[in-house]
Amino acid sequence: MSSQANAILESVAQVMTGTLRREGFELRAPVAVRFRTAESGSTGVEVVVPLRDPDHIDAVTATIGEHFPDRLSAVVVV
Repeated sequence: MSSQANAILESVAQVMTGTLRREGFELRAPVAVRFRTAESGSTGVEVVVPLRDPDHIDAVTATIGEHFPDRLSAVVVV
């Protein structure tokens, strides 16, 4: 189960990183992903996107919303 969980998290990080780079955003560190559980009990992933240029936070947030519109993810752009 642990290797499957790691594979899921690694896949999410790779997809997110690839999408952001294709859109022209530079990262200062790798995208970090972990599982999370909301207060309601639903599960999903939390994604932390460390940007090189913090002026792009709004643009990255909008891009992520366009490409990944589900509510199972929480994204933190820093």
